[in-house]
Amino acid sequence: MLFAMSLRWLFHPNVVGSSTMVTDQTGAVVQDTTYYPWGQLWQSPGSFGGNWNFAAFGVLEPTTNLYPTPTRRYAVSYSRWVTPDPVGGHLTHPQTLNKYSYVRDNPLSLTDPRGLDFYLECEKASDTCQKDAAGNLVQGHYTTDANNNLKFQATIITSASLQDPNSGNTATVNQNGVQITTANGTAEGIFINNTPAADIQGSEKLSDFEFHVDSSNEKKGTLDAGTYTYDGSRNQADVLRTLSERGSFQYAAEKVFGNPFHTGDVNFRFSPGAYPEEFDYGPSPHLLVPIDPRATVPVGPGYAGQFHLDSHTGDVSHGGCAIFGVGCQ
Repeated sequence: MLFAMSLRWLFHPNVVGSSTMVTDQTGAVVQDTTYYPWGQLWQSPGSFGGNWNFAAFGVLEPTTNLYPTPTRRYAVSYSRWVTPDPVGGHLTHPQTLNKYSYVRDNPLSLTDPRGLDFYLECEKASDTCQKDAAGNLVQGHYTTDANNNLKFQATIITSASLQDPNSGNTATVNQNGVQITTANGTAEGIFINNTPAADIQGSEKLSDFEFHVDSSNEKKGTLDAGTYTYDGSRNQADVLRTLSERGSFQYAAEKVFGNPFHTGDVNFRFSPGAYPEEFDYGPSPHLLVPIDPRATVPVGPGYAGQFHLDSHTGDVSHGGCAIFGVGCQ
């Protein structure tokens, strides 16, 4: 597996994303680095002399010996964060209650525990279901602040818990959207921006697809967005046929005029209802297949494209939200 490529070098990561090996254009190894479990450099024989990173952080800051992330820094010398987790821990995973700890003290298989990946959608306002900042109903509970005022705290499913087979939290993407299962059941996941991306395997009508979720735009009805890879083939025609055979739909105008917001793509959508062009059935996965002739050339390891999860179906509900930002909640 190749991590990145420059004009001369190929970078190869290990299971947690650390830069461990560099090869040149001939395949010869020019650097082979080994880390201690918490990120300290053990040995780095070779002639490359480049910048290294541990567990897919940024490049180590030489003056501070800290690894940067979008929200805080990791102190490799102390195996701890230098500032507390901005969200805090989870009672269901006691090791996360230490706001300075790294990956629940399990750095051999987990990466950054502060990943704030998903809120869990809910349907009816209650003590455990209130609106997030974008106005969508999400699961959570009330707590009191220092002044004894009630505050609703949304439930957050972290990237670390989705990677941990012992957490009880799992995720998949199917025809109903991004489905996250916890001890309390299954709910639609809403990605939290500016947090680590999540890689999720598809299932049911989207089996053979893998999804990389890295953004959202709730105010325009996009609950999740990113890219997909179809593992079944590297050929465009096979992707088109597979999505058609599995019951996807297109709005009538898209078939005739295309989609001005997704020019150059064939639009495939899924819905749990029988008349998605007319009625709102809730979240709808939307996969885009490029029609660029160059895309017909097989590419590996699988055919890739863009995807997002719309919050609504129906010409009026979906169009009003996606175009004008009206009625998205």
